[in-house]
Amino acid sequence: TFPISVCFCLIVIKENERMIVLRLGRLKKGLRGPGMVFILPCIDIIHFVDLRTDVTNVQPQDVLTKDSVTITVNAVVYYCIFNPIDSIIQVDDVQQATEMIAQVTLRNIVGSKTLNVLLTSRQALSREIQKAVAGITERWGVRVERVDVMDIRLPYSLERSLASEAEAVREARAKIILAEGELKASKALKEASDVMSENRITLQLRHLQILSSIATERRVRIIYPIPLEMMQPFMKD
Repeated sequence: TFPISVCFCLIVIKENERMIVLRLGRLKKGLRGPGMVFILPCIDIIHFVDLRTDVTNVQPQDVLTKDSVTITVNAVVYYCIFNPIDSIIQVDDVQQATEMIAQVTLRNIVGSKTLNVLLTSRQALSREIQKAVAGITERWGVRVERVDVMDIRLPYSLERSLASEAEAVREARAKIILAEGELKASKALKEASDVMSENRITLQLRHLQILSSIATERRVRIIYPIPLEMMQPFMKD
């Protein structure tokens, strides 16, 4: 039975895992792995800890903002375990604890912001949530690497109101730009008219330039008015 019993005392630990051994309820110092580890069955209680980065999806949360607007927010949290012993000794279920503290932190921080801040400063909001969650989970041996606010959903009536407001602002801005363009054009025309009024030949040259530009663009029939004063010498003959 000796060779067979040895097989139950050997465990292979992967490169991305570490093993914690509790012998007779007491923590044995140091981590085990990677590679082959010897244990004592029925005496040792073993816990495997994955060191790879894990991701948890924070369920959509209905939150009332600082300016009394109900929105729905969800986020994702990327974290990894840097201290496997604390993740086993300090907390019961490290994954569930990290997810729950992320939900609570998300609700608290979003509830302290106005809707305008939430919509315009999403990256700053994510960094603030990450900093708050990391400060709590550090004692559990968990390092929060990244927090991203995925979606901020507004009520349908509020979306319609914001869309109408944005459209009105764009129309007002377009009218202002158009008015400024007309003002600049009128000033330019006034300056051009002042120059042409000093010399009548300039006006005729401008007229001929317009006719030449029209002729090059498309085939058109141009009726050119001629003053009767120019025809008087021919009419006398």
